[in-house]
Amino acid sequence: MARVVGDLIFANLLGGNFAGTIYPVNSEATSIRGVRSYPTLGSLPEQVDLVIVAVNASEVPSIIEQAIAAGAKGVVIISAGFSDTSRQGAEAERSLVALARRNGIRVVGPNSMGLATPGLGLQATLAPISIRQGGAGVHAQSGPLSLAILAELQRAQIGVSGFVSSGNKADISGNDLLAYWEDDPSTNVVLLYMEGFGNPRSFARIARRVSLNKPVLAVKSRRRREVHAPMSFGKLDDDAAVEALMRQTGVIRLDTLEQLIQLARAFLDQPLPAGNRVAILTNTGGTGPLVADALSPAGLELATLSTSATIVGAHNPVELLPSASPAQWGDFLSAVLDDPTVDAAIVCYIPTVVGSTEDPRTLAPPTARGLSGNPDPAIDSAAQVAGAIAGAAATQRTKPVLANFLALPGVPDALSGHGPTIPSYSFPESAAMALGRMADYARWRDRPTGKPIDLEPLSIPESLVEKADAGVLLIEGGEAEAMIAALGLPTKPPSGVRREEIEGRTALLRIELIHDRRFGPFLRGSLSGVAFDLFGATVLHALPQTEEDIEDFINAIPGITITTGYAKLPPMDRQPLVTLVHTLVAVAEQIYAIHTLLLDPISLTTRGMYVRGSRLLLRHSPLDPQMVTRSLRAPGTLL
Repeated sequence: MARVVGDLIFANLLGGNFAGTIYPVNSEATSIRGVRSYPTLGSLPEQVDLVIVAVNASEVPSIIEQAIAAGAKGVVIISAGFSDTSRQGAEAERSLVALARRNGIRVVGPNSMGLATPGLGLQATLAPISIRQGGAGVHAQSGPLSLAILAELQRAQIGVSGFVSSGNKADISGNDLLAYWEDDPSTNVVLLYMEGFGNPRSFARIARRVSLNKPVLAVKSRRRREVHAPMSFGKLDDDAAVEALMRQTGVIRLDTLEQLIQLARAFLDQPLPAGNRVAILTNTGGTGPLVADALSPAGLELATLSTSATIVGAHNPVELLPSASPAQWGDFLSAVLDDPTVDAAIVCYIPTVVGSTEDPRTLAPPTARGLSGNPDPAIDSAAQVAGAIAGAAATQRTKPVLANFLALPGVPDALSGHGPTIPSYSFPESAAMALGRMADYARWRDRPTGKPIDLEPLSIPESLVEKADAGVLLIEGGEAEAMIAALGLPTKPPSGVRREEIEGRTALLRIELIHDRRFGPFLRGSLSGVAFDLFGATVLHALPQTEEDIEDFINAIPGITITTGYAKLPPMDRQPLVTLVHTLVAVAEQIYAIHTLLLDPISLTTRGMYVRGSRLLLRHSPLDPQMVTRSLRAPGTLL
């Protein structure tokens, strides 16, 4: 099997027209596919940069030793049989990666399906296709699924700047690839299929940085290992944690691979909308309302036409006659794109043929011949309309245009005939979904980023160290109060606060810090007391990275408007609450022995704030940042 795999990768390398030198190494062959073969890496005539390993798992450590001697800087291990199969394999995997890293070698895999950089002609994968060059950086862990993603990208005519199947992620992870693609000028959008975050802290920092410059689209499987009540002490709902982490980092989370491909085309070829106002052009009375209904769930709204109304009419959706010429389509689209009340346009076209009064209007028949050269008048007409749409869109590059061509055997090639391709979707609602995600991302990227949080060093309370060493995990009551006071949190009521509480002029809040091993640190907030008992609404945020994030978290707490003045409650100064969240961020960043810190209730009044109750949950073993594995699996465990 290893020989078959190695031969396929070598064939792809030859077919990719790689400009460098490729050396096949095989101890049992003198030549492979007409190229001289060498028995070992040590017998090569020069040092090499990259070694691709497709041998039995038991032979890999020897190959790593040879790669070190050959001066290699990178190794791609296609071979399986490591942490993907057993605990013994996991131990072997850690040993060979440690050996490689000690000698300056980075490792992709094991259990990888390869990597590709089409711009260099490097196609070292098991993919049965030639990967076209383009602007998408693609990473997936799952091997067979990564090849399927490549095939779908090829089908959608989406080019790739770089592809990596990371396999077991024993060394190089998705975080490393994100950091590389951040500054790669040939990568305009990043596509991820994620089964986990590796080091969630690194992911949060790197993904946020990348998202500020280029979109990151991710499919993250919605695994619900455990589902807890919204406020179970120290427990997170997996899916809620993933949503919170991606929302804060700007990563666009998608539910399906189909959405990943659909969104990639739009982000690669169309500008981001400046707002959420959409004009819809259609030639039937049915598709317009479908798209209009899909706008609101996608965070979009129908534009109220102004300057274009004299040309297209006052109504939006704009309905053209079935007999409208391609020129009319182009003129109408140009008019709405020039309209200052329009931020984007969706064009919905159903091909029709209108002849004499006796002729029915007929849909384009399915055909394997596609659009090019087909004499069917409906298909020819669709191609001409597509050309007019592309031409109109090309006259401006600031407003996105998406299309839906129903009842056609394919997408008109003319949609890409005047510059950037107009993305075309199988159904009108899909176009609205894609445009909505683009608008969401544009809003996130344009928001104030905020000043990075400046954290003061914390002194770890001796009592916390003693409790952790003694194996005491839950700390409550007076011990918890003394511990959080040592961390700098206010536990004594300021002067006048008691009177405010007695007179009912207080807002009671609940804030919980949860430091999850899989997803990283989070803050969960809500009102406390009767308000929570009645409504139970909470908000979950990934750990703030900026001052703006702290404000966003506080403002998102359900019912927090009570602090701005409500009924007999006067407006309250929320700065003490900001300071408290600052301290919680410092605890999360500096004291890894704390798994959960609950402050409930927090009493906020016009006279100040203090914490009236607290609980702490310590870890079985402290989470030292140097011990966080780069792999999806914790050391010595299986996923």
